[in-house]
Amino acid sequence: MQTVILSGGLGTRLRAVVSDLPKPMAPIKGKPFLEYLLLYLREAGLNEIILAVGYMSHKIVDYFGDGAEWGVKISYSVEDSPLGTGGALKRACGLVEEWPILVLNGDSFAKVDINQMVRFHKGQHAVATIALTKVEDTGRYGRIEIDPEGRIIAFMEKNEGREGLINAGVYVVEKAFIDRIPEGMVSLERDVFPSLINKGLYGFTSEGFFIDIGIPQDYLSLINNPQGLQLTYLDAK
Repeated sequence: MQTVILSGGLGTRLRAVVSDLPKPMAPIKGKPFLEYLLLYLREAGLNEIILAVGYMSHKIVDYFGDGAEWGVKISYSVEDSPLGTGGALKRACGLVEEWPILVLNGDSFAKVDINQMVRFHKGQHAVATIALTKVEDTGRYGRIEIDPEGRIIAFMEKNEGREGLINAGVYVVEKAFIDRIPEGMVSLERDVFPSLINKGLYGFTSEGFFIDIGIPQDYLSLINNPQGLQLTYLDAK
């Protein structure tokens, strides 16, 4: 199963603390955040990785190369100009050879049972499945509601501070999902996923560790308490 990691964002909010690197390269214990994602995938048996890169892409390419040092095979899809998460994914899928695929946001880490998520996706005959995690305050992320079978029935606006399920940045998608993404700059979160309500969009709830390093507060929190990543093999590539 191939995996696309969306790694091309500008990281504007994080520049106050990480100004000279693309966001996925923000260091945690001396290693780029993206390295944790790659080794998490390797541990799950997923070693065919497509990195969708854009802003300061050379720093990612120079560091990871073909991925052999980490026991994975890396290909690159490069944005000439910002395409948003949807546009970047659509371009990267030109390198995809079989379906479904796994998609990860390059600035978040969610400890999801990927094999179980894929089984759920296939069992529901879903077009796309979003990993969901529960947080005490959904205000920063927006809240997602599902029915008892796991169908996503609503995306609620951000700034609604209450407990609930949020998008954990891990997706299993079919080619039919990619075909729905228009050309150009497109947001998966704002433009594509909401259009699929009642059209094969499901949520898979996970209780594992979750962190989004998109803002300085959460990035610094992870630096001070990285144990949640639980990647004990990190130093032994």
